[in-house]
Amino acid sequence: MNVWQWTPIKRGYKVWVLADKSGYAWKLDIYTGKKDNAVEKKLGERVVKDRTENIKGKDHRVYFDNYFSSPDLLRDFKENKIHACGTVNPSAKSLPMLKSDKEMKRGDYDWATSNTGLSVMKWKDKRSLHLLSNFHDPTQTTEVARKKKDGNEIKVSCPIALSDYNANMNCVDKFDQLMGVYETDRKSRKWSYRIFWYFIYATVVNDFIIHKEMKLPKTTLKDFRTEIARDLVAPALVASRGKKRSLSSHLQSKKKKPNVLKSVHLESSSHQPERSTRRRCAECSSKKQQIRTD
Repeated sequence: MNVWQWTPIKRGYKVWVLADKSGYAWKLDIYTGKKDNAVEKKLGERVVKDRTENIKGKDHRVYFDNYFSSPDLLRDFKENKIHACGTVNPSAKSLPMLKSDKEMKRGDYDWATSNTGLSVMKWKDKRSLHLLSNFHDPTQTTEVARKKKDGNEIKVSCPIALSDYNANMNCVDKFDQLMGVYETDRKSRKWSYRIFWYFIYATVVNDFIIHKEMKLPKTTLKDFRTEIARDLVAPALVASRGKKRSLSSHLQSKKKKPNVLKSVHLESSSHQPERSTRRRCAECSSKKQQIRTD
């Protein structure tokens, strides 16, 4: 399943993200602003169409919020065999009139269908919510838990399309959450630096998601990032071992024992044990009970 989400930001750069249910970002695109100093009409529709060009006819499911959603877009997706669902602005063109809020109570919903296979649904919770879909049956319902003012929990009816939308609309949020956990972004006068590092961190997050999906040994994002950093600097450390340099420069901290990464262990002859004269161990020489090595 593919998910689109757009969060409005007053200042800064914007990124269009296409992510799947695991949070893996399939496509990232920087929004560069107006073209030819003119405001682009139907920007949301154009962005979604551009990013879904290669999944036409494959019955993929795409979810997005009301910034992108419109009857014209979902009609186009229907013709190209792309299942789409999203919230929609009730003032959007070509939408039918549904029950007013005054006529509805919590858990009530109204719907209408078109001869092109689109369904528009209005569901009343604390506030009303409008949903547009080109593949859901508007008559199918499910139940969701809601709390009353006295704290008691009740079950209220809602369209199954809404339950499906809520279950799949947080995919970009997962990606954003992982991106922000160990954010190292810094202010810079050159926006290109920030964009460059954004894509670097996005690559690391995608690698971490792949690591989890392949059911490899469990690790945290922090340890995963640390291991990548250590692997990147390992070749330089290996090369420096052949030079005449005091071991103390590699042992800045006495709290941890020196070690060689598993990924580069036995990679070259510089890692092999060498027999020489007895000498003092750089790690143990500071202890009360000193140990000499061969």
